[in-house]
Amino acid sequence: MVVVSDNTFVTALPPSLTEDDVKRIFSAYGTVMSVRITSKAEHNFTSALIRYATATEAQTIVESLNGNIPHTLSTPVEVRFANPPGGKGGKGGDSSSGGGSSGASASGGSYGASAGGSGFSDHASSPYPTGGKNGGSSSRSGGGAASDNIFATSLPAGMTEEDVSKIFGAYGNVVSLRIVSKPEMSFTSALIRFATADEALNIVESLNGNIPYNLDQPVEVRFANSPAGGG
Repeated sequence: MVVVSDNTFVTALPPSLTEDDVKRIFSAYGTVMSVRITSKAEHNFTSALIRYATATEAQTIVESLNGNIPHTLSTPVEVRFANPPGGKGGKGGDSSSGGGSSGASASGGSYGASAGGSGFSDHASSPYPTGGKNGGSSSRSGGGAASDNIFATSLPAGMTEEDVSKIFGAYGNVVSLRIVSKPEMSFTSALIRFATADEALNIVESLNGNIPYNLDQPVEVRFANSPAGGG
């Protein structure tokens, strides 16, 4: 059973990240109180325990980032609630509450990227070859299982829920929307729920890595993972 708390376990991060690196990445999504690297320096991935100011912030991170690519990275990560002290799943609570290991394979396997791949990048998605403003469609529909809920990131900084709803409302019937990035970040991330899974699928296939109408830069759009944090 998943225990919701303010403490998360993150793995499949690029190798050799420091605690400062990890804090910088995940502070974009919540108030990080502490970080502890749990993987060995010689491994081809980084794992860490990250504690947030509130359990609500931690839950937002698990729901929006597990199996997805955080801003400034180029490969998907695994994010789950950490086991409580003495819980199952590895020494020192280093494995996820979902029973996963601190191995290097990302739960978002459909991306075709391993945790030992490239590290930081200025833009996690590829340039906009097709779709979006330029027509056509993108074949990438990674992230969680197909559903009516999507995770969108690399949106312009400072966007409100109303702004995001206007953009994506042009492609489907937006039922609910929640901004998950912090206002001071240089980008905006959001969870967007559509009226049907078919609408969400259309958005993922047509807009991921492409430029939505009324924007001037490509965005990343993937299916959101389940609230339980499974891959």
